Amino acid sequence: MEGKSVRLLRGDPSRKKVYYDDPLVPARRFVDAGAQLIHVVDLDAALGTGENDSSIGRIASTLRIPVQVGGGVRSLEKAKRLLDAGVQRVIFGTSLVNQIEIVRDAVKEFGSDRVAVAVDTKGDLVVVRGWIESTGLNYLDLAKSLDELGVGTIIFTSVDADGTLSRPSFERIVKLRETVTTKLIASGGVSSLEDIKRLVMIGPYGVIVGTALYERRFDLREAIEVAS
Repeated sequence: MEGKSVRLLRGDPSRKKVYYDDPLVPARRFVDAGAQLIHVVDLDAALGTGENDSSIGRIASTLRIPVQVGGGVRSLEKAKRLLDAGVQRVIFGTSLVNQIEIVRDAVKEFGSDRVAVAVDTKGDLVVVRGWIESTGLNYLDLAKSLDELGVGTIIFTSVDADGTLSRPSFERIVKLRETVTTKLIASGGVSSLEDIKRLVMIGPYGVIVGTALYERRFDLREAIEVAS
């Protein structure tokens, strides 16, 4: 947000904590600790207040590992711009639930491995527009539709838990894992190595860790060892 590395509490921009003025600093530290993928969210773009394309371009062009980017990706043009800047995978937001043909076209144009969709929920319902607007759509129904489209990756975030260090929504992740065959990345609320151990048992493709690393709840090397 505004070119800086920040974390929000439950997606609320008024509850923002700045950790680094330059997001390349933590990104490099994650790489040095053994990260195989960097997850970036452009919060300004997600909220419609601006964009951080230059910062994202610096990260993608500097690091030696893949970078996936979400936040405000709502068109093929935006996706192509990010991919051309060196991003490995773009994450379309759930705001596209009523324009699912854009996701279908992206899979055809860029390939399923380079296309992910965020499934963000409060309770069992999908939320959009920077997590502030509920769609009334059940997250499992949306996930089934994405599975049928051939999307390469689904990124599930429980907004209720995101940034809170209050543990992931294990029950919903289990249901999602049982519902789709698409690669699943779990996000939101990871606070301990025990959380990661439990998620590994559920069997997602990956786990996103944010606040716990910035708050030094555990070391990334330890997390990777647990996950492997």
